[in-house]
Amino acid sequence: REFDGMEAAIVAAETRVQELETTLNDPQFHATRSREAHGLNGELETAKTEVTRLYERWEELSSRQKSLD
Repeated sequence: REFDGMEAAIVAAETRVQELETTLNDPQFHATRSREAHGLNGELETAKTEVTRLYERWEELSSRQKSLD
């Protein structure tokens, strides 16, 4: 069932956001790999959107499950 895997999916998506933010906030990254910043910023926005989508879907599935109980 989709609902059963939602928590793991959310944790994975949030972890990816955190990894990207850590990389982009690292001064060493900008000193050595600044050309990658634009692409990583796009990836970060996509990851944040995915976290939001997953939470919304989790709430939707949770509501459905409660109405069946």
